[in-house]
Amino acid sequence: MADRIKILVVDDDPLMLRLASRVLREAGHEIVPAASGSEALQLAEEEAPDLIILDVVLPDIDGIEICRRIKGSPATQDAYVMLLSGQRTESKNQAAGLEAGADGYITRPVSNRQLLAQVEAMLRLKRAEDALKQRTEKLESE
Repeated sequence: MADRIKILVVDDDPLMLRLASRVLREAGHEIVPAASGSEALQLAEEEAPDLIILDVVLPDIDGIEICRRIKGSPATQDAYVMLLSGQRTESKNQAAGLEAGADGYITRPVSNRQLLAQVEAMLRLKRAEDALKQRTEKLESE
């Protein structure tokens, strides 16, 4: 993973997309915005983001289904996916998202500070996983 983290932010609400993108950009991350599920799937393959913050309720494809597709594709399966929803906040929805392969599930409303803390926690896990993969590959090549 490069020093500059690439985050795909997916939300069909233009205001929420701008706000989340701004908060994450100000924290030093590279942001790739998407306003639909189909756009998210395309950008996930093209941009190879480190993290995808994915709204669950989208007009074209359900966010949980998008997560399932991302995690099921060899081209995108290593991206971390954090689901975000203000409508599907019940524990059954959160469990369904995690069972589909999501690495986290945040319910709205969420403060900027909480969003950043969740993103940074997820990125710490990704960095540790990447370091472990590198060590494993090095040991296997010896």
